[in-house]
Amino acid sequence: MDFIKRAQGLHGNMAADLISNGGVLRCHECDHEQALTEAQIAQYLAHGWPKHCGYGMRWVTQRELDAEKRGD
Repeated sequence: MDFIKRAQGLHGNMAADLISNGGVLRCHECDHEQALTEAQIAQYLAHGWPKHCGYGMRWVTQRELDAEKRGD
């Protein structure tokens, strides 16, 4: 039973680690951006990433956003 409880929290645990990367979700077609929270990450890991313009959105990390601003 303990294993089942730990497995049920897996997406939340992963999201807690991943949120430290920061960033946004971005549509490849129109560049629409959507904020990203820890709760959303857990939900998306469990059920799939959201779509925009008919395609899955891409997670652009804060590191990537910073590089874009610098022109890297």
